Amino acid sequence: MSQYTDLRVMMVDTQVRPSDVTKFPIIEAMLVVPREDHVPASRRAAAYVGGAVPYGNGRELLEARTLAKLLDAMDVQDYDLAEWILLQGASVKIETPAGGTPANAVEFYLKKFRPGTPTHDQVLRLKALMQARGAVFPAPTPPEIRERRARGGGSAAQ
Repeated sequence: MSQYTDLRVMMVDTQVRPSDVTKFPIIEAMLVVPREDHVPASRRAAAYVGGAVPYGNGRELLEARTLAKLLDAMDVQDYDLAEWILLQGASVKIETPAGGTPANAVEFYLKKFRPGTPTHDQVLRLKALMQARGAVFPAPTPPEIRERRARGGGSAAQ
């Protein structure tokens, strides 16, 4: 195992699991996504510490616990928690290895719920908050993001 693989395992065991994030897809993603690739080279060692890591232009890589809780909140449709996490400074420009983004999730849930319902209105609030923080709507699709990466475009967070 590499140094960063060991750090990812320690991060999950000491920061994510103790925060009551137990869903396997989230744990698995936290174990395989190379956080060090999303920060400047000079900050790679800090990618796994228990705090956010600035990477320029006022943006930061969320601490693992906060990111995991945001993913968990979106998955269980706890939109109040998702909104609170965004208000604490969560990045809206994160991308999964498969190309998914928070904006993709918001678009999915906007289609799922009938306009005018309380849940639809909560998701609309998340969308507005995310747009104010730089999220692009309509969101690029996961295949479009993967194609951009294949062309050498990197992630939106860079």
